[in-house]
Amino acid sequence: MSIIVDKDAAKQLTVFTVRGELDFEDLLAYMRSYNEDFALTKNCVWDFRSATGGEVISDNQLGYFAAIIKQYAFESPVSRMGFIIQGDLGFGLARMLSTFEELYDVTLDAKAFLSMADASNWLDKD
Repeated sequence: MSIIVDKDAAKQLTVFTVRGELDFEDLLAYMRSYNEDFALTKNCVWDFRSATGGEVISDNQLGYFAAIIKQYAFESPVSRMGFIIQGDLGFGLARMLSTFEELYDVTLDAKAFLSMADASNWLDKD
């Protein structure tokens, strides 16, 4: 699995494109590292359309994922985070994130999408 980072300062957008065999634990480790990539823009998009394989994400993993997103909300200027997911199962799991946002009291606005166009339209709305 590799993660390509593309930053657009004018749009205040960072896009993280995940490619190759998806390993959720590696993804969590990358996010947990909290490097400077996460603090540069107010909007982030995680694009999983180029990822392959992967595993079913457990409730515990998704909860931990929500906790990491809560960390972003407190420690960075990120205010919106979109997830572009391929396939119904991945999209359904990503939508479950909104439930975990409520349980973990996450102030960051996060949503799941099936296309970059939908995510872009959402980010463009103020």
